[in-house]
This record gives sequence, C-alpha cells and structure tokens, in this order.
Amino acid sequence: MSGMRKASVLTSAIAIAIVLASCSSTAETPSRTSSSNTTASSSTTTSEPSAKKTACARSIDEPLRGLVALTSDYIVRTWESNTAEDFTDMPRVGDDPNALPTEGDFNVAESAIQDPRSCNVLISSCCEPVIGITYYGSEEDGSPKYVMGRLPALSPSGESVAFLAYESINISNIDKLDETVSSIAFPEATTLTVKELRWLDDENLIALAVSDKGSYLYRVSVRDSSISRPELLTADTTYSKGDFTDVGLVGISDEGDLWTRRADPDSKTASLLELRAASDLSKVTRTESLPDRPLNYTIRNGVAVWLHADGSLQITTPHLSSPAGASLMFDVTVPGTYVWAE
Repeated sequence: MSGMRKASVLTSAIAIAIVLASCSSTAETPSRTSSSNTTASSSTTTSEPSAKKTACARSIDEPLRGLVALTSDYIVRTWESNTAEDFTDMPRVGDDPNALPTEGDFNVAESAIQDPRSCNVLISSCCEPVIGITYYGSEEDGSPKYVMGRLPALSPSGESVAFLAYESINISNIDKLDETVSSIAFPEATTLTVKELRWLDDENLIALAVSDKGSYLYRVSVRDSSISRPELLTADTTYSKGDFTDVGLVGISDEGDLWTRRADPDSKTASLLELRAASDLSKVTRTESLPDRPLNYTIRNGVAVWLHADGSLQITTPHLSSPAGASLMFDVTVPGTYVWAE
C-alpha cells in the first residue's frame, strides 16, 4: 500500500471506528500449541446466552464451529467444523486496502457474524459511498442482498439482528433483514464513534463508543427504544490518544453481566478485563489481567477468541472459571494472519 493510501485509510479508520490494519506491538502472548479436537467439561463464568445448538453454533465442546474472522487480505473466513484447517473463504466484499490506490470511494469489510441455525454469514462493510452496508446473500439474479447499516450483532435467541446506522441502531428479524422492526436514535453521531454492539439479553444492547473525552458504554433498550446515560470505560482511549484496539466488549457472564476490556494503565503489555453489573455499568464487580493487548478479544459460550497484535488467531477454552493451575482443554492457533475475529 502506498504511503498516501495507507494514511488515508488510517485517517478514515479513526473517523469511522474501524481498525483497518494490524498494529505492531511488543505485547506478550500466551504459549500457543496446536491440538486435535478435544472436549471440555464445565461451563465458565463467561458463557454468553446463545441460540440453541445447531449447524454453526459454537460450544465449549466444539470451540471452532461458528468462528468468523477477517484475514489480513480482508477476506471473511468461516469455520463450520471443529478442525482448524477446515475453513471457507467468502467472496470479497468491498475493496482491498493492501492493493494499489485507486480513485473514487473506498469501502472495506470490517466484521461479520454467522447465523448459528442456517450458517448464513452477514458481512459488514464501511464506509464509502455510504456510512455502512451489511451483505447477507444474493438475489436469484446473482446480485448481492444487503441492508443499510454496519456492525451487525445477533441477539442471544438468534431471532434479532442489530445494525448501526448513521444516527440510530436498527433492529431486524434474522429471517427478514431488509425490514426494520424498530429504530432507536443514537446521539451525537458527529462526535461519537461506535466501535462495537453486543446484546446483554433479547431486550438490551450495549454500545461501546469513543469520543474526544474517552470511551463510553451505553445501554440500549429495545423494549422502550431508550438510551442510558454514558458510563466511562476509560479516559485513556479517545479520538486523540490511545488505540481503539485497547478497548472492547468481551462477553456476557452466566449471570448476564458484561465483561469489558481496556489497557492496563500499570502495564505496557497487559489488558484489564472488568466484569460490570448489567444493572449498573459503572459497578465493576471483578477484574482479571489479560497478559496481552490484542487486536481483538472476545468470549462466547465459554470460548475465548484471541487476535494477537502479530495477527495470529488463537482459540482457547475454558477460561476465567478454570481452577488455579488448571490446564486448558483446548488451545489452537488457526492458519493465517488476521485483522479481526469473533
């Protein structure tokens, strides 16, 4: 990528809250050992409520199933089995930021989700010539199906999908993505960059947004279309300082509370995981240290997905509820290098 194109991409990323390139880092990473399929026993305190187990539903017994990632070439890659080498690359959506610069609008894939029941993949792209588009299949004539909005998030029941529009969060049924069931106004679109959406339960979402003053959490009620007052996650990641990859929504505990991540202010290499009460996002009830500042880190159904700063993608389980000194039941690094994973 030329210097001019790369600078343009990174500037756009700050403005629209996508990290378009992997970051170099001196962060420590845990040991990574490949393993064959194994089963794990107990559930963990970071299990997120999920759709019933079906074709592409991730479980602690099959941690790779349902994994979706974005390669360093900005191709969406999916796994529908528990074998690391058994993956499918989706057709390219949007432009390749690693290619030679061209004139005109610039649009790039930024995230994706997979419906655990049908295995259909929804690919989010951002952000020109419009604020964001999510692609989810093709018409009979071969033209792509799409819905306006980005950062799709699937509800725990698997019935609803939330999309971020310019100044709203739109909710659709998974079976009728082109029909908006409800639209919830989100404030300050010109000053807030929404980085992630995640469902707490089927009636409430969490939005992580970054402003010039810090990173904030908002609770969004689908039931009454309301937005809570913002709760500060950290003042160390803003428009002008820190790195957007230093903050994230990690997962939901068995009790329905929210795990978040931020850079550890006392360490140059570590992150802090914080368990926040769903009823009061300012109340941190538990902290854990993460010996890495990854590009991305999430937990779903007890499975931890680590995207390290060098682009390697590691899947581990179980996680936080493991007894002290217990060995991991599953620890594998999948082939390739990546810029995003869930």
